[in-house]
Amino acid sequence: MKPLLWLLIALLSACATGEQVANPCPRSCALGERRCGFDTAVQICIEGAQAGCPEWSEPFDCPPSSACFEGTCGVGCEDACAPGEAACANGGVQICGAVDANGCRGWSDPTICADGICDEGACVRVGCEDQCTPGDAECVEGGLRVCEDSESCADWTPIAPCPPDQVCADGACVPDAPACVDACVAGARRCAEAGFSACVAGADGCTEWDIITLCQPTERCDDGACVPEASECVDACAADGVVECAGDDAIRRCGQYDADPCVELSDPVPCGALEICVGGACAPSCQDTCAADEVRCEGNARVTCGEFDGDPCLEWSRPDACEIGERCDDGRCLEEIAPCEDACEDGTIRCVPAGVQRCGDFDADACLEWGEPVACPAGEVCRGAGECEPDCVHECAVGERRCVNGGVAQCGDFDADACREFGAPSMCPNGQVCSDGMCTLRCVDDCAAGQTACSPDGERRCGDFDADDCLDWSSPVPCGPGEGCVNAVCAPICADACEVGTQRCEGERLSTCGDGDGDGCVEWSAPVRCAQGATCVDDVCLALPMDDVRFNEIYYDAPGADTVAVFIELMGPPGLSLDGVRIIGVNGANGEVYGEIELMGAVPADGLVVIAHPGAAPDLLAVADVLDPQADLQNGPDNVILLRGEISVDNLGYGDFSGGATFEGQGEPAAEPGNAQSLQRVSQTRNNRNDYVAGAPTPDALGCADACVEDTARCLGSVAQRCVRGANACTHWSALRDCATSGEQCNQGQCGLPN
Repeated sequence: MKPLLWLLIALLSACATGEQVANPCPRSCALGERRCGFDTAVQICIEGAQAGCPEWSEPFDCPPSSACFEGTCGVGCEDACAPGEAACANGGVQICGAVDANGCRGWSDPTICADGICDEGACVRVGCEDQCTPGDAECVEGGLRVCEDSESCADWTPIAPCPPDQVCADGACVPDAPACVDACVAGARRCAEAGFSACVAGADGCTEWDIITLCQPTERCDDGACVPEASECVDACAADGVVECAGDDAIRRCGQYDADPCVELSDPVPCGALEICVGGACAPSCQDTCAADEVRCEGNARVTCGEFDGDPCLEWSRPDACEIGERCDDGRCLEEIAPCEDACEDGTIRCVPAGVQRCGDFDADACLEWGEPVACPAGEVCRGAGECEPDCVHECAVGERRCVNGGVAQCGDFDADACREFGAPSMCPNGQVCSDGMCTLRCVDDCAAGQTACSPDGERRCGDFDADDCLDWSSPVPCGPGEGCVNAVCAPICADACEVGTQRCEGERLSTCGDGDGDGCVEWSAPVRCAQGATCVDDVCLALPMDDVRFNEIYYDAPGADTVAVFIELMGPPGLSLDGVRIIGVNGANGEVYGEIELMGAVPADGLVVIAHPGAAPDLLAVADVLDPQADLQNGPDNVILLRGEISVDNLGYGDFSGGATFEGQGEPAAEPGNAQSLQRVSQTRNNRNDYVAGAPTPDALGCADACVEDTARCLGSVAQRCVRGANACTHWSALRDCATSGEQCNQGQCGLPN
């Protein structure tokens, strides 16, 4: 018996008795399989000593200077590169990772760079330079753009608008400012009528004045608080006209705002958007870092001064790199070979928003340019010819006088800065009072009770605001953000929206620029329809050409199913192009377009274009030139308009528009025809009521009207035209020749040489 059979019998016997059987081939492998026994030896799987159990042979040494790799002896080698490494070769990129027959890593075949060159193991565009720093973001024209890598060069993405409820600020889309505006500074109090009112937060999130808290009968309100009627008043602020900050975003002016002779602060006036209060004045929350339209070089790139981030201040733009072969000189990109030019005179100085600039040679060329600004010391600003001076604001005009606590205060320079302010008052002599800035024996009313007036600083009110019994003007009450004093009251400051007398088209209507609301600024008027037979083109009303295609007959209300019989019929000169011609139906109930038919081709030889429904009866289909489901027009009151491009060439309104329906026709609407009747053109007065009559439908029946007097001639530009009678028995203009092609001019319908 063969050994393999004995082995099988033994295994079966063991299974039958439940004995544990050891692996019969502990060194098993696949016959012919190869492996490396050592780095320089190979083992092969051969038939083993135990029948049916292959085993690994003893190691076979590889030849000298060779080694074992995956069971095969090969010549010894070293990796030519590191896995994943990239390099340039033959105009392309090759990657390390390929394994040769010896088991060593080498370079792949190069992948050619199609649109550029290989540089440091990567394909790059020729002449490509980074336009920005990847990851940067900025606000441009109300939208957001970010810097991304593109083909190894960083560049800006297209501008993306922010969502409707957001605005772009500081390189990000953020929620828009609330619709409301603070009316006061939270916690402030003011006198109102016979009591006082406090500034509180309203339901909309913005501050507002609360209801009035009345003082007791024996009290009066002074500086926002109830005090005894007989008590003496105390000045609540330094001096009339002095302005101070109320919080970080509002101002208050010291002056006379109640019936006592003491000065108090006005109601807080909020600063404008993106403004803060600094030193008693509203100022931008940012600072200009350069002058408008100023340019300079940063390396070999050009930067421009402007507003690029959404705040009201000026800053430098992102660098705009000069092209290859150019250099940046004094903010301009010049050819390398171009000579430089002096931008200023050596040693001169000037003021810029960031401080003082000096002229000198500060770059690699031999020409003069402005150096980097040097900031003025704290509390100073650059003025005039480049000198740093104290930063202050004039509080009054030269020679101005006013009454203060029974005396006269005069405007001048009474402190350490270079600005004007009111000095200490000089008391009037006994028996005299101060009135309107002068000491007098008796006072005189300076104004009428209740009168208001404008001053450069705001609105002034007439009342008793000093120690005498006469009426005088209050201190100016500042107007709010975006307001100015106009006609003695604070009102929004308007701005001209256009140039007086200019016109513009709004659809087919014309608007004119003028002051229609009496606010002193000009704006566009409500659009007015052009006269009959004209439309608005290039901001003027122009007469429509009489020889264009137009409506001839419409049938929209047939007995039974409309689709089998209704149609629209146009008429025009045979061969006239219909490309770009459209018919739109306009709903008289709401003025909205409910259907549109686009035409193409040309007017047939009979001068008529019949447009029918695809479901029309066979006799109508036989004469139809165009099939369109929109040929079934609505019953009146409705409109149908014929357009060439965006210019209306014919309008027809039909039905009763007395109920406020939208009429888009010409002149007066055509009367609604009866059932089974169509509207048919009989004239061209550009009045629908006169031009159309009701009658039995006659599709393709030559129901046309003459467009001109037969055999007359005219010039249309350089083209000579003659009026001829067409196959439809109606006249139309026909082009004879273009005089310009032969160097001639058209005169009274004939070509001739110019005089």
